[in-house]
Amino acid sequence: MILALRHLHINAGVIYRDLKPENCMLNGKGHLVLTDFGLSKVSDECTSMFGTAQYMAPEIIKGEKYDSQCDWWSLGAVMFDMLTGSPPFTGNNNKKIMDKIVSQKVKYPFYLSQDARDLLGKFLNKNPNKRLNCDTDFDKKVRKHRFFRFINWDHLINQDDHEDHPT
Repeated sequence: MILALRHLHINAGVIYRDLKPENCMLNGKGHLVLTDFGLSKVSDECTSMFGTAQYMAPEIIKGEKYDSQCDWWSLGAVMFDMLTGSPPFTGNNNKKIMDKIVSQKVKYPFYLSQDARDLLGKFLNKNPNKRLNCDTDFDKKVRKHRFFRFINWDHLINQDDHEDHPT
């Protein structure tokens, strides 16, 4: 997901705005493919409220100008969902969910590793200027984050499915 969003941001100038599990598919080789670009926008910044409430960044909800940083919040929300079984903020309706996103702190389940909590906390920072930016901080902070210590980023980037050490 990180590589797909970086590609959209850096190479196409696209803010995706609708990252959620149902928009993430796998191709025939098991690599991620993002789908449904209906809410995407070619722009440096936006002000319109688009997205799915559970994965929407606080700056969008508050009606502030936003940029591709909103996608990194959404990535954190999707990762939280994948690791725990539900998004970080839930409720009976979209208004309650959005109110929680803006006003409440993320509560991490006890079973998440410290590495997962640290990474999620960097993505789910309510201040977009302090949020982990995979576009600019990829080599220094993302690739080297302990959560990804077993990931061979070069293989992912090249979609190289061969292992380093054949068994």
